[in-house]
Amino acid sequence: MAAVWYDTAVDGTVSDVLGATRKTGWMRGWERAGKRLPIDYTGPGFGGRAHRVRSPGHDLARPFEALRQIRAGEFRGVRWDYGDKHPVTVGGRFREVDTLAEALVLWVQHLAADVVTPMSLPMPGSSLLYELDNRTIRTFAHEVYLGTSAGNGLNVRSGILTPSLSVITTEIILRTHVHGLAYGATGSAGLDEREQAPAQRAAPRSPFTDRCRVGREDTGADDHSR
Repeated sequence: MAAVWYDTAVDGTVSDVLGATRKTGWMRGWERAGKRLPIDYTGPGFGGRAHRVRSPGHDLARPFEALRQIRAGEFRGVRWDYGDKHPVTVGGRFREVDTLAEALVLWVQHLAADVVTPMSLPMPGSSLLYELDNRTIRTFAHEVYLGTSAGNGLNVRSGILTPSLSVITTEIILRTHVHGLAYGATGSAGLDEREQAPAQRAAPRSPFTDRCRVGREDTGADDHSR
């Protein structure tokens, strides 16, 4: 329960910080620069709160397809109707981009403006799952990202950024505590080999490691190196 509360608290804090970032002038500038891109098409079959998982343009695992669409000024996606797969191409309403470098900048700006929103971005590879000819997997990919309300599904913020920060903050707390104890006892925050050795000896060993050690002793492997 404590771990769940901790992760939820961290995710809420991260969401608030990103939400505040969204209101800054430079982020609003990036949002305007990324407008009118084909990857943001929300026509029939591609709209709604979870529209970012329904096409490759917002998928961090599919940069080449996203950049191709931006350069060509053409949206490409897959729509499902009662189990039938229909490729969809929409062009003529988006501006084309001349160079790959410009397309890359626009894509990064667009994703940065989206990642600070409550829905963030879908987990990498989610759009590939949505395109599979398996309704169970498609529904799973869609519902997991959609969540029960905006932002509480599995996305880049809650699935990658928040857990990473949780691990980092836990590591900082533990190391600060250990080095603080060392400083209080010795006047130095450093840990020499003698101070680290008891912790290493106290660390649990796996049965596999013990069996390997016994095997080496029985065969004399530790005494007869070639």
